[in-house]
Amino acid sequence: LAPEQRAYLDLSPSDVWADGLGQARVDFLRGERSREIGQREGVFRRRSGVLGDAIHSTPLVVGAPSASVQGPGYSAFHARYKERRGAVYVGANDGMLHAFDAANGSELFAYVPNALVPALNLLTSPAYRHRPYVDGSPAAAEAMLNGAWRTVLVSGMGMGARGVFALDVSDPAAFGSGMGALWEFTDKDDPAIGHVSAAPRIVRLKTGVAEGVSAYRYFAIVASGVGNYARDGKDDDGAGALFLLALDKPAAAAWRAGVNYYRFTTPI
Repeated sequence: LAPEQRAYLDLSPSDVWADGLGQARVDFLRGERSREIGQREGVFRRRSGVLGDAIHSTPLVVGAPSASVQGPGYSAFHARYKERRGAVYVGANDGMLHAFDAANGSELFAYVPNALVPALNLLTSPAYRHRPYVDGSPAAAEAMLNGAWRTVLVSGMGMGARGVFALDVSDPAAFGSGMGALWEFTDKDDPAIGHVSAAPRIVRLKTGVAEGVSAYRYFAIVASGVGNYARDGKDDDGAGALFLLALDKPAAAAWRAGVNYYRFTTPI
């Protein structure tokens, strides 16, 4: 974890002072229960279970890659993953998008969006009051990223935070060894993005022609969502928007309008 993330997790939710329990909070979020109230050293909220509630996130089942997709190198990608076991993806209000094995229900991985890290400490509070976290519905499709085919999942965070994130789920059983988290796009990147609950669309769009050869690129298409005009001190004018977010943006690269994302403004 980055120093800033560690600092957020080290904050007491009751008085917002560092209490040195950051590592214990990480363990709590990962399902460890020895610090819950009722245990010998219990100080955190006592849970009835370690899986948070899923309210507005519609579960998504992703199996083997589609056999109908065409493109250079796709046949090799399909051959490699055609026996891929199904996985169920759903956002929950424990701060995570969860991936479960569709055959036996075991958890394959869970992803915590960086945009939600500042609010994770609230989950450990004995006085916790329910709030949304990953409360949007995911979508997934095959896409070519920088010359390599991948299965990509994109999801909003619902009312948990303003924005969306993209993950490489080509091999959910080995998520950490793949491309992992591709990117996040939030109101820090463009103030016109709001709370996205509906599943985004993943599409292949023609971006130009060079010497008679058409160029294509894969994008996530996302509407601006709810509350993108919230008066939070940022320079937003209240207009709606449709975003095209390039799936091949390198994780370390900054979002740049007209380069790796496009925004089409619509009337309020």
